[in-house]
Amino acid sequence: MKLRVANTILSSLLALGSLSASNEFAGFQRVIGLPADDLFKWDNPNRFQNINFEAFVAETGAITSASGSTITSNGNLWSVDEFKYIDGVQPRHFVLEVTSGTEVGSKFNITSNLGNSLTLDLNGGSLASVSPGDTFQVVAKWSLNQLFPNGNGITPSIDSVKGSEVLIPDAVPGGVDFSSSPTFQYRSDLDRWVDVSDDTTDVGDLPFESGTQVVIRQSSLTPLQSLVAGFPSNGTPLSLTVSYLQEGLDSFSNALSISGGGARAANALGASGEFGEPQHAGNATTASVWFRYTASESGTLIVRSEHSNFDTILAAYSGTSLATLSELTTNDDVSLDTWSEISIPISNGESYYIALDGKAGATGEAFISWEVQPGTPEITVEYPNGISLTDGNSTINLGNIETTTTGEVTITITNSGNALLSGLTTTLIGTDEADFSASDPAFTILASGQSTTFTLQFLPNRIGSHSATLQIASNDADENPFDIALSASGIPVITMTSWGTEQGLSGNGLLSTADDDDDNISLIHEYVFNLDPTQNGLQAVEPESGVSGLPSIRAEGERLVVEFIRRTSRAEMTATAVFSDTLTGEFTESTEPESITPIDDYYERVVIADSVTTATASPRFAKVLVELTGP
Repeated sequence: MKLRVANTILSSLLALGSLSASNEFAGFQRVIGLPADDLFKWDNPNRFQNINFEAFVAETGAITSASGSTITSNGNLWSVDEFKYIDGVQPRHFVLEVTSGTEVGSKFNITSNLGNSLTLDLNGGSLASVSPGDTFQVVAKWSLNQLFPNGNGITPSIDSVKGSEVLIPDAVPGGVDFSSSPTFQYRSDLDRWVDVSDDTTDVGDLPFESGTQVVIRQSSLTPLQSLVAGFPSNGTPLSLTVSYLQEGLDSFSNALSISGGGARAANALGASGEFGEPQHAGNATTASVWFRYTASESGTLIVRSEHSNFDTILAAYSGTSLATLSELTTNDDVSLDTWSEISIPISNGESYYIALDGKAGATGEAFISWEVQPGTPEITVEYPNGISLTDGNSTINLGNIETTTTGEVTITITNSGNALLSGLTTTLIGTDEADFSASDPAFTILASGQSTTFTLQFLPNRIGSHSATLQIASNDADENPFDIALSASGIPVITMTSWGTEQGLSGNGLLSTADDDDDNISLIHEYVFNLDPTQNGLQAVEPESGVSGLPSIRAEGERLVVEFIRRTSRAEMTATAVFSDTLTGEFTESTEPESITPIDDYYERVVIADSVTTATASPRFAKVLVELTGP
């Protein structure tokens, strides 16, 4: 038999006190005892019952020495094995917690004690960092026998069908997991606590570890009432709150507010659908109950209907009313079982609606449990915008750039995870790292779904190929840093003057306004559009294939489209298509993206559409504005 209870719930809660032989609970002082045996019977008219316990520290002291797994203390002399669990003799479980020093917070089970020494179960740990003077306390743990001595407060069973059950959910980060929880009954015929799947072992004295909840329910086949006992882990005295089935959740407007991780039972008997309520998982709404989950952290919310006693459906929605609900996910049964499970990404501060419904008219006692798996950040890098790169397997080519000039691209970072992406910085490494530069991202912390950009530049100081690696640091667990290979080439500088000289021009013929071939096209335009400055010609660029020529302007649908050749790698020269609705008015750039096709090391073909349609403004005019600020 595999007993999971020792690794499940209930952290010992601390309150100063002293050990007393009059305690009804070994290791605990019961402030208000458990009520009568009929507390958990279905016909109990009480809707809520509070049971308060006060846990206490059995001993405190300071460590005088630590060796191996044994410590000595300056405290009282203790009886032999006073803190050792011995079945039938000493039914308490005690733990030593270090309360100061390097190991503060460390906890060890006590296996034996004598005088002022304690022997501990280190469980792979060590006392090497414990120093003389560090303080400690000895605290008892909970067990079923301590909570319900002799089954007090539990309707005992004589078989596996009747009586009350105590469910011990597995403790998981952010909530509780009922998917593999053991279920226990107090068997009056055996006079002990047993696992319902195996009645051969007494589980009443197994200690509960860290966790949050115990669920107690009637195992009768009649679905009437159930209850949840919540054990808060952050205060003293420990308050055990017992509540029966939650009523009144049939209406969307009365959805029960929940958060964090936990579990609730709800009465779906008599529940029905509402006008305007969506069909959950494609099934006609019959017996829905509603919950509203408000996220206190980002992550993944997992909701289960396991332990409901009817065939259930789960659905999750965003929105604030039935009319505005947007389905996030649904589930109709896990595998071949009759209970369902859903998971949705959640964002801190946002609210989500959960519907639990019965399939094909089913109804009964609904049970819902939920947990939050902490979110994880996920870095996504795009270049060009919309094209995702792969860590360690992508290359950005900045092209051929004339020496003494600069090539620049913009890179986008997006947090596609569900937790904050932080620590964003850039670093360059490699053979030619000095010829590249990268700015830090505009924002170094990104919430889920947010993006930022940074610029990458290539400044060649020599002719030839260049390479380096761009590293983007972040708190992404498996892509830190995000590595991108860089490549680019430095090419000779060819200015308008040197270009004109190679074409046979000289003197005033090298001025930007010169027109030696008398074709009414100045030298700067012939330089930008890759025209021959010695040949008279007014040809336009051939659409989609031309390598030289004047700009081509055409209509495509309700938009003007400009196609032109442009000189590249010249920071002191720009050529930009601009648009206007009058010839004499202001011309402005389009907000549409340029489509660029490289021709060779020095020229590229550009196509861009007007961002204003002729249906909006007519007529429309276009031109290419060329500006030269250097030689």
